[in-house]
Order: sequence, then C-alpha cells, then structure tokens
Amino acid sequence: MKKTNPENLYVSKLLLLLKHNPSLFQNKDLNFIAGLTSTEVSNAKRYIFANNLASRVKHGVILSDSGLKFIDENRFRPWADSENPYRPDINLEYLKLPEHPPALTKAIRCLADYLLANKELKPYSTEANIYKEIFMEKSSCDKLRLEAIDFILQPKRIKLSHFYKKFTSKPYGLTKSLTFILLLYALVNSKEKLAIYENFEFQLKLDTNMYFRMFYAPQRFEVQKTVVSEIPVLYEISKTILRKPCQNILTLTKGIIWAVKSLDNYTITTKNLHTTTLQLRNAVINTKDPINLVLKDIPNILERKPIEQCGNDFVEKFDLCIKELQNNYSLLILELRNFFFYAFETGNRMNIAQRFRAVEEYLYEKNLKVLSKNVIEKNSTDDLWIERIATFINGKRVPKDWSDDDVAEYKLKIKEYAQKFLTIEATAGFGDYKMDITMQDVLSQLLNLEKSKQMAVIRKAINE
Repeated sequence: MKKTNPENLYVSKLLLLLKHNPSLFQNKDLNFIAGLTSTEVSNAKRYIFANNLASRVKHGVILSDSGLKFIDENRFRPWADSENPYRPDINLEYLKLPEHPPALTKAIRCLADYLLANKELKPYSTEANIYKEIFMEKSSCDKLRLEAIDFILQPKRIKLSHFYKKFTSKPYGLTKSLTFILLLYALVNSKEKLAIYENFEFQLKLDTNMYFRMFYAPQRFEVQKTVVSEIPVLYEISKTILRKPCQNILTLTKGIIWAVKSLDNYTITTKNLHTTTLQLRNAVINTKDPINLVLKDIPNILERKPIEQCGNDFVEKFDLCIKELQNNYSLLILELRNFFFYAFETGNRMNIAQRFRAVEEYLYEKNLKVLSKNVIEKNSTDDLWIERIATFINGKRVPKDWSDDDVAEYKLKIKEYAQKFLTIEATAGFGDYKMDITMQDVLSQLLNLEKSKQMAVIRKAINE
C-alpha cells in the first residue's frame, strides 16, 4: 500500500522542479529553490521515492509517469486570491503558514541578530533563505517593503498593533510571520529616522529582544518619524556627545540620553551641581518626549529661546553642563581624599600610611584595624585607594552609588576615626602636639608602666 503525505503540494512542487532540473538534489541551495525547510524537503524526498514518483539515475532524478500524474493532480496554486490580491508571489512556503512554528521563530531570531547585532548569518540556513527572499534586491516583496516603510514613517506617532492589523487584514492577508519579517525590514531601513517607544518610554537601542517583544506584545509599542529641518547648532553640540558629529536629531537625542543615563548613580542623584546643569540632567532623565528634549527643553533651560535662535553661547553652556556631569565623580573622589587628609592632619597618602604603621600595635579597635589596612595598602592608584576607604566607611556601597547623605555621613565618620587615631598617636608619643608639664608628667608615668598596663591605659583613654 502506498504511503500518504499530507503535504502533497510540497511534493508536487519538488517534482515540478525536478522535471526541469534533474540534478536539483545535488544543489546546496535546494531548500531555498524549493522554498521548503530541511525537514520538509527530506519528507518530500522520502515520499517521492517510496511511492515510485521518481527514480535515481546517474546524473540525477527522472520522474516516472506516476510522478507526472501526481503533478497534474496536485497543481500548485498562487498564494494570492480574490480576497487577498496583495499577497506576494513568495517562494518560501513556511512564511505562508497560519501558525508560527518554533523552527521559524529560531530562524527569525538569527536573522534579527545578523541585522541588529552584526552576528554571522549561516550559509544555506533558513534565516539565510529568508534574507535572500525578503531583503535582497528584486524581491517578490519589493512593493510590500516600501509600503511597510511608508506606514511606520507617517508624520505622526503610530501604534505598532496598527501595523500588524494593516498587513494581516484584507486585501493583504499576510501571515503574522511574514508581517513580522516585513517589520524587521522597515525598522532596519528606518532606524536613523524612527523613534521607538515602549510603554510610552523612549528606547535608546533596538535589539533582538526588543524586536521579539514587538511580536508578542505589539500593543506596548509606538513609533514616530523624527526627521526635522537642518539646524546648524545641533551639529555643534553633537561634537560634545558623539564620536562622529552629525545633525540627525534622533542620533543626537540618543547620544544625550545615553551620556546622562550612563553616568554613575551619585552624579544622577546629587544636588551638588550648578543649577543649570541640574536642570539639564533632570530634563534628560525625566523626558517623555525625547525629540522635544533637544528642540525645546534644553534650549529653554540654557537660553530661554527656541533652538533655531540659539548660537555659540548655547553650545558653550551645553558643553559646560555635560563636562560638569562627566567630571563630577572625579571631583567627588578628590573631595573625599582631601577631607580624609584634612581630618587626619596630613598632606599626602605616604605620610598617613607611615603614621598608621607607627601606631599599629596600639590599634585594638576592630574598625581602626580595618581602616589601617586600607590606609597602608600601597599597590592601588590614589583613586582606588580612597574608594576602598570610602566603601569601608560607608559599609554598604561604593562611592559611585552614594547619595549626598552618604557623603555627609562619610565626613562625620572620618572625623570620629581621625579623633581616635590622633588620640592614640599623641598618647603613644608619635604626634606633633606640644605637651605641657602636666601632660609630660602623665606620659612619664605611662612609660614607666609595664607594656600590658600601657595598652590598658591607652584603650581606656580612647574609649572614654
């Protein structure tokens, strides 16, 4: 009894191709030519030979009379019909399926990685075949591609769910899979002009994960065309933000937002900035409309006038604000180090390290011992040295994650530690204090005691 195959049309298509090209099975591009997956080709081949629809010969495959009859009985029909005349004459059969099979999901993810993250595209793979069918020149989807771009580049904010509704409904009637791929084409070819919003929040970068969220939850997304007329001052401020200056409003906006939001947490939260810098930072962090951020909000903060009327003064003020933000953490580290030196009455790291080593045997309090180890450490840079000390003083977070309250608390604790240290130093005879007769008499009595009793007196003095 002959085996049956539910995909008779796939078999018929393969037989028709074999009729015109008997050596087809030897072609590495077989899957693309047939428009089938590897599994579908394997199943069709197995059916063909099991049912004697063709036979192998030296130079390929020859169809039998049964094979020719099979083609006549299972004629291939165009995908477009009277209800959906805009369907393209697409070759890849799996893009016509109502369901979205897991293998296709994987292929589209690989294709997105190639287009959005510059990852390698495996030759002869399903994703490579989709790329050739949809993205290459002279594609059967040429007209659809242009319509997809035109739709998302309308001069208004577009709900992504409307994109799916347009192309999956009549007269298009595309599958969700093909619509999803058309969206990828439109996004890739419009990325310099298109602002993307997810849950009303502007997105800095389109990546594969975001693209797939657009498939599973399109209702969360909106897109908006952002092209504006050329404004010379935008090019000038882009020199402060971008590696390669440009006037593209979307690129510049992303650059400003990225520059601010990538700063350390302390700089993002501190109030210890110039008023203008503080206003600019808050405007960037809290913006809901990133295009107006550049065209209206920042010009209003810096110059109190429209961007079109701004000139060199605006550029200079913008540059100063950005540099203040970028340098703020370095200034914090300098402030922490200088306050540490001030509290411990020293001028440099080497001096305070020598002084801690000199009284090391008198440091019985646990926290002073830990502080001493951090102070004496000599292999780190000056910045890392004070960062470690500051992190120990805070007990929880590194300075980059501090708030203004943490800075104030650091200074209070440093004063306490310094007071204890200076007391030990003076009592042990290493300090620079000038002792009066009474102090000299007390010290003389202390030095006449046994070592263990000296330590007991010093600990008592420190703890009082």
